[in-house]
Amino acid sequence: MQRGDIVPGYVTMALLETELQRLAGSCDGVLIDGFPRAMDQAEDFERVIAVCEFVLFINCSKPVMMERLLKRGTTSGRADDNEEVMLKRLNTFEKKTMPVVEHYRDKGILHVIDSDVGDAEQVYRQTRQVFEKTLSRKPQ
Repeated sequence: MQRGDIVPGYVTMALLETELQRLAGSCDGVLIDGFPRAMDQAEDFERVIAVCEFVLFINCSKPVMMERLLKRGTTSGRADDNEEVMLKRLNTFEKKTMPVVEHYRDKGILHVIDSDVGDAEQVYRQTRQVFEKTLSRKPQ
């Protein structure tokens, strides 16, 4: 992770499977942040664990992302918050994760929030609206 690489899918899958089994029957759904990050993870998740019904993608342009990450890097103290690792992460994201985003767009379950405009509060409001609109249509 410190080099900007993706955690192996089998590690994440095992953790998700264990936790989702533990939660089974106790809730109507779960929100998984930052997963899947590659097509094989998406395919394995839907084949082994569950079918995705809703995907939220908070989009951010590369220049804005770099600016925000570099700003975070000045205060975070994380070894992986440097420009070289960030560029590698963004490159990995474009190659590995964007096909997943397009896959969910093609399935008609992708909801996109533009985080370039506004501050965190505005992004939160947009996100909340998407959840409220989507969840209000879901049968109870």
